[in-house]
Amino acid sequence: MSIDYSQYQRSSPAPVKKNNLYPLQQRMLLWGFILAIFALLLQDWVVGTAIFALFAFVGASWRSDMPPVLSACIAYQWISACAGYIYFIDVGYFPGGANPGSAAWSLIISLIGFGAIITGYRIGFAVFRKRITSKTMSQPATYSVKRLLWMTIVAFGIQYFFEVAPKQIWFGGAQIVENLLTIRFIPLFVLSVAVFERKKNYTHLVIAALWVIGPQLLTGFAKFKEILLVILIAALVQWRPWVRSAQQTRQNRRTLMFGVIGFFATLVLGLIWSGGLKSQWRDEIWNKDNVTTPVEKLVRFTEITSKVINEFDLSFASEELVGRVSSGELYFSLVVDRVPDVVPNEDGELFKKALLNAVQPRFLFPEKANLGGDSWLVKKYTGLYVAGDESETSVGLGYMAEFYIDFGVTGVIVLCMFWGFVGSVSIAMFARVSPSREIFFALVIVCLTGYFMSFDGSFIKLFAGYVQRMLILTAALFFFGSYIHRWMTADSMRG
Repeated sequence: MSIDYSQYQRSSPAPVKKNNLYPLQQRMLLWGFILAIFALLLQDWVVGTAIFALFAFVGASWRSDMPPVLSACIAYQWISACAGYIYFIDVGYFPGGANPGSAAWSLIISLIGFGAIITGYRIGFAVFRKRITSKTMSQPATYSVKRLLWMTIVAFGIQYFFEVAPKQIWFGGAQIVENLLTIRFIPLFVLSVAVFERKKNYTHLVIAALWVIGPQLLTGFAKFKEILLVILIAALVQWRPWVRSAQQTRQNRRTLMFGVIGFFATLVLGLIWSGGLKSQWRDEIWNKDNVTTPVEKLVRFTEITSKVINEFDLSFASEELVGRVSSGELYFSLVVDRVPDVVPNEDGELFKKALLNAVQPRFLFPEKANLGGDSWLVKKYTGLYVAGDESETSVGLGYMAEFYIDFGVTGVIVLCMFWGFVGSVSIAMFARVSPSREIFFALVIVCLTGYFMSFDGSFIKLFAGYVQRMLILTAALFFFGSYIHRWMTADSMRG
């Protein structure tokens, strides 16, 4: 069964004009202004500013010729930066009863940082415009849904084997292998786009999603949000409100409905996971006395899920979920309280650590000191005692807090622009080596969802990880991209 992307190509913007690349800018500014007025009346000016900024960010980052992955990543970070403060305004206290510090000011700084990231991307997109648009406006490929499904199953099967294999057998090359294994998302994304484009073969996508998410649930580390986000982005590729045809209008309504349902479904799953399922399930499977077969684990997971749903407390689950996603916001607010009044600015020391970590990959420098967890950053700059290396725990401070510690607000603006420009450089490199537009989109999604969704991640590790992944994937696609493309095409295997 082959997939014809000609309809997608016809509805893509034909002439590449600068003012056509971001067709949602004005509309999002208008909607953001209207909703900000309501937020200003019902809550306060900080929430109103945050609402307006969110819509402005989406409009300024959603290119008509690319999937809205950057918009999705910024929106996800926006939730992490704003959820705790909004909860504080509505409920009267920060999740967990923590002292939020200078929450309003740290939130405003975060919004400025998001704007700087998008500015960095836009500068890079302008510099590499010809290279990127030559790929985004290229003719779509034709792929086999059945082959994409089997490739997804095989690729994630290899990844599962690597996860259970001792890291010592890779002789210091574990990071290389892990980055190479991110190629497994290519067939998953292309399969998702193919299914939503064709409006059939949804069973293939469901099977692939269950195969990808299921084993992760059995390990206790349910990183399902990245998978669900990839599928949601693939669906949003079909949402083009700037196209006025009757057929596209109907498609926009269906896609918008799917997006809303998908968002609330993810929210419900997050509430259930945070509302007791995570703690009870981890207690069950991490207890060595309860080690069982995968089938027994699946049965036990179903029983615990049923129990959690029956005992579900929405208030408790909401506070747990908001507390989890807003930890970076809390720590940033405490950093703003203490730096530079109590703890002086580092004048670039943290950024220097990030650069050194990036240029000294462990597979080339096996004697490089282990960075350990990130909890020491939280302890030193917030004054809070949190679990650290002594209990094999790492608590993230957040990259914007690190930028602020180095150079204050100026550091947040300049380094966020730098971070965004680095992202645009990787996109240009992927455009150079990708054998098709769909593979290019998949590579962009793999890198951005892996590193630009994290608000509480340490830039010391984020930057090195992103650069390494960018270089490894670029090299892999340069040498093997044509083979991957051939394996995915319908001409290689019809049916």
